[in-house]
Amino acid sequence: NSSGVVFWQWVESRQKIIFDGLASALFGLPPETRYMDASTFLNLILEEDRTTFERSIQQAFETLERHATDIRILRRGQIRWVQVRGKVALEDSIQVINGVFLDITERKLIELRLRELNEAQKRFVSDAAHELRAPLTSIQGNLELVRLYPQMPPDEQLGAIGDAEREAARLGRLVADLLTLARGDRGVEMMEDDLKLDEVLQEAWRSALPLGRNHWMELLTLEACRVLGDRDRLKQLTLILLENALKYTPPDGKITLELKCLEGHVEFRVSDNGVGIAETDLERVFERFYRTDEARVRGEDPGGTGLGLSIGKWIAELHGGKVWLERADAGGTVAVVRLPRLELEG
Repeated sequence: NSSGVVFWQWVESRQKIIFDGLASALFGLPPETRYMDASTFLNLILEEDRTTFERSIQQAFETLERHATDIRILRRGQIRWVQVRGKVALEDSIQVINGVFLDITERKLIELRLRELNEAQKRFVSDAAHELRAPLTSIQGNLELVRLYPQMPPDEQLGAIGDAEREAARLGRLVADLLTLARGDRGVEMMEDDLKLDEVLQEAWRSALPLGRNHWMELLTLEACRVLGDRDRLKQLTLILLENALKYTPPDGKITLELKCLEGHVEFRVSDNGVGIAETDLERVFERFYRTDEARVRGEDPGGTGLGLSIGKWIAELHGGKVWLERADAGGTVAVVRLPRLELEG
């Protein structure tokens, strides 16, 4: 029997439980174990589930109804879920419960994962609705202002229209980012090409230079590394990190980019000497719509969608790599991307 099913019998008058030969595998018991006293068996069950199991057994004997419950056990340091089913019977004038134990750990893990995904989806929809509402409200308000006050001074009218245009552009970026993440959630496949990563980073750097006119932009050593991946996605990842560094670095601040080929992987870093990041934010910045306190401290709207780093994390993981942030010793932040290195034969 390889299905994880164990047959058992609970003898109420003798306060013991009898197993078949498969109990050892399910409960992590010695192979020769065929029975044990009730108190010893109860100690195999997690304390939080023990009372529920005892109450269910007692109720089954009192009502002669079927016994059914799920319990958790600790086996070799790992929690396993066990479905318990049984029915009261009379054997030699002794009341017993005959039943089965079924290992349902995999099913429980799937259920847990589905619940987590469902909750994440609910939060995402709620956050997206909130983020979409802000630019729409601003656009509506500015257009209504122009309509209700046609005689307002031309410069004020142009200002209102300009605000509406900027919010419309931000709304467009937000929708584009939402669609990108939706494709990622669906498990979209990427292009897999032999890429010279240093060339991809140079392209992204050139694209970012106009955005950094008021900053000191320095391209450090880009070693000749090759990776297997999607050129457009990796360029997008690099731009996300460069734009994020620019966003949180004051004018005249310094932004650098470097790439190194290491054993089995490549690593590139985007560094800045900006406002830095709190230790508590290092992990959370990759959550969707999360913004750090630094954006509020500066008293500015950082202008992003709150999705850039989430997209960057997805791209890195899509390539079998990872991305993380570090606090720079001299202030500022370092974004690190590590990707598998493509080793050329010969």
